[in-house]
Amino acid sequence: MCLSLVGWARKGFDRGIKTTTFVPKGMYTGGVSLSYVKFDAKDYDFLILDGIDAKAFNFKISPHLAYAIKDDMAIGARFGYMRTYANIGNVDISLGDDLSFKMDHYRVERNSYKSAVFLRTYMSLFGSKVVGFYNDLQLSYSYSRSKILNHEGRNLTGTFEIGHTLRLGARPGLAVFVQDNVAVDVSIDVMGASMTWNHQTRDRIETGKMSTASANFTLNLLSVNIGVATYF
Repeated sequence: MCLSLVGWARKGFDRGIKTTTFVPKGMYTGGVSLSYVKFDAKDYDFLILDGIDAKAFNFKISPHLAYAIKDDMAIGARFGYMRTYANIGNVDISLGDDLSFKMDHYRVERNSYKSAVFLRTYMSLFGSKVVGFYNDLQLSYSYSRSKILNHEGRNLTGTFEIGHTLRLGARPGLAVFVQDNVAVDVSIDVMGASMTWNHQTRDRIETGKMSTASANFTLNLLSVNIGVATYF
């Protein structure tokens, strides 16, 4: 019986899957992902939010470079910069006749820098050399600096925060070649484990610390990345 099991394991099972090389060994790939979101409202009402007077934007850029160490497998590095800015002149939050809140003269500025190394594996879609899936196993470190200001009359309060994040995660994606050496990439974060450390200083007097750890397997729709990559 043991001999039969060994013989079956050695023989394996032929599923009839034929693989096609999508990215050959020795090829380099480099690209960049960009995103920009802007928000501008003047005396606008939305659900429980009344009299919204705010401006905000979010800008993100992330270049990367990788080298195929074997067919359909590459190692690379990625760098990123993100800036977030929000200036809330006035927002009234109404939850009923006797329960309402108001937020005004509130400003947030945040700059984040990220570096990462990743291992990428490709898989051709139905034997195509134009469309294929890929998955990045990525280890990243992020550093951020934030400033929060609240101005009420002559009183000005501010919080300065420094954050560090270490993350190990997976990012699957789809690559579509629009030319022989140019492809459009779409990817999204689906799982990972991360640790974050934050240190705050309020009004240059009070200090505070916070650390968090998490592991999840979810689709993060806010992490969708669309970019263009060149293979050479």
